[in-house]
Amino acid sequence: VVNITATVQLIPGAAAPSAAGTAQLLSATAKGKWKHQFILTASGLGAKSHFRVLVNDRKAGATRSNKSGQLTMKKLPSRLPAVRSLLLLDKKGNEAARVQF
Repeated sequence: VVNITATVQLIPGAAAPSAAGTAQLLSATAKGKWKHQFILTASGLGAKSHFRVLVNDRKAGATRSNKSGQLTMKKLPSRLPAVRSLLLLDKKGNEAARVQF
């Protein structure tokens, strides 16, 4: 059994200078099979804002904050290589937040 856990702080961007939060990446293997889990929680984003998600500088989907400016993301696209960075971009392409593993 192998367990790997990484927790990092969210880095605010120019589009959301008051953004704060954490990202947690968990990987575990048992009997030759890997399981991965990802959780991103952020606050201080614009209310009901849409964001493009880039993983390792490649488009990986989209997400949206709630009416309080909070965001929770629990899944990443499958078949990603090692996650090194995650970037949230607003509609205009400005950086709202970044996570570096």
